[in-house]
Amino acid sequence: MTFLILNFTLFPSCSRPPTIADLESPPPPEIKEPPIPIHVFDNGLKLYFLENHELPTFEMGALVHVGEIHEPEDKLGVADLMMEGLRTGGSKSRSGDEIDRELEMAAVDLSAKAEREHSFFKVRCLSKEIDLSLDIFFDLLQAPAFEPAKIGVAKSRLTDQIRRRNENPMSTAYREYHQRLHGPKSVWARLSKEETVRSIGREEVQKFYEETVAPNRIWLAVSGDISFDELVKKIEKRIAGWPAQDANLPKPEPVKKEWRPSVNLISLPVNQSAIVMGHFGEKRFNPDKYAVLAANQLLGGSTFGSRLGDRIRTELGLAYSVYSDFGFSTDYGSFQMAVGTKAVSTAQVIGEARKILSALVEGDDITEAELENAKKVILNRLIFAYEDPFEIVSQRVQFDYFGYPPDYLALYQREIKKVTLDQVRDVLKRYYFPDRLIVMIVGDPSQMGDLSVLGEIEKLPLDND
Repeated sequence: MTFLILNFTLFPSCSRPPTIADLESPPPPEIKEPPIPIHVFDNGLKLYFLENHELPTFEMGALVHVGEIHEPEDKLGVADLMMEGLRTGGSKSRSGDEIDRELEMAAVDLSAKAEREHSFFKVRCLSKEIDLSLDIFFDLLQAPAFEPAKIGVAKSRLTDQIRRRNENPMSTAYREYHQRLHGPKSVWARLSKEETVRSIGREEVQKFYEETVAPNRIWLAVSGDISFDELVKKIEKRIAGWPAQDANLPKPEPVKKEWRPSVNLISLPVNQSAIVMGHFGEKRFNPDKYAVLAANQLLGGSTFGSRLGDRIRTELGLAYSVYSDFGFSTDYGSFQMAVGTKAVSTAQVIGEARKILSALVEGDDITEAELENAKKVILNRLIFAYEDPFEIVSQRVQFDYFGYPPDYLALYQREIKKVTLDQVRDVLKRYYFPDRLIVMIVGDPSQMGDLSVLGEIEKLPLDND
């Protein structure tokens, strides 16, 4: 069964033979979402399903409407502990070790993860193990035991992650950049501490679960070797008696789209400098979104074929990878350019990135061909986001969760295709600010040479210092 409906119009006209240009640069394929049946159970649990009999497999993910932004200030890390406790801490009828043995014997993969705005609980198995997998999945979701020993293991893992989170210079630069942009206490940037995690006990994890996890707050994305009707019956039987429940989640403080440009330096004894520079992005439903995304693609949406990549990587050979991203989020996201380079090239790379962004904002030399290529790259990228049935149904769940219209995939492609050169020039002047960048550098200052050309340098400690 083929799920993606790709409409490749290789030849623009049947009245003439294809030219070399047609063959070398075909238009992007049109991606159509296959029909996805949706069922809402009496208790509010939502099921999105894509039937797939190509392989004897089954995959189901639960998107749970609770994440790190909902954690109390003095309990940062509790969402992560809750999700790992769901996975490993057993249920009221089976211990965590018993469940692990059952999963291992049946080759069932079960995983859980808390993210910023929501969390995931996911199972993958052969279709012959669907009943076992559903039994365990819903047993853990409805009646977790949060065994103290397993919570202890989860706390040890989380504190170890905190101790090691400065090992990667680029992830450190990203993290500290967001701290500088949003402020260290913002729910969009705050960090858990070892002492905070140590203070969280099993009771706090159980309380957080009881206050936030309920069927009416869960979206199920499922694909597999089973019929929709059969799956609905199997789930219905397993969630009988699981009541809906409202949650009083804290509402994050609105982000103030205000920032102070600065150049920040964090000392880390590594050979390469990790650089992240940018400012605030926009909210998810900004009507200029599609033109802003096209502008970002011109700037550095991918290393190859963008202005940042062409100049810094290809012409100057100063970096292996350089890119930019303009974020649209529930509140104001972030725009950033990121590059890793030799320490001695730090000032030069930052200067080049600033010049490239400034020239683009001026916008006079952007050509129609450059814009059309950027739009093709954006549209072609969708192919990789829709490679298999579970990814397709998971994308649809995410769209619905965030409130996009049901035809968002088609709307997205249509709006990207409609973006004009004038629109791109307009949004570059209204949403990109080359003279107001926050620059975060992580690396060894003794190897960087003179950074004074960048302006006043603010030296910052690592978060654990």
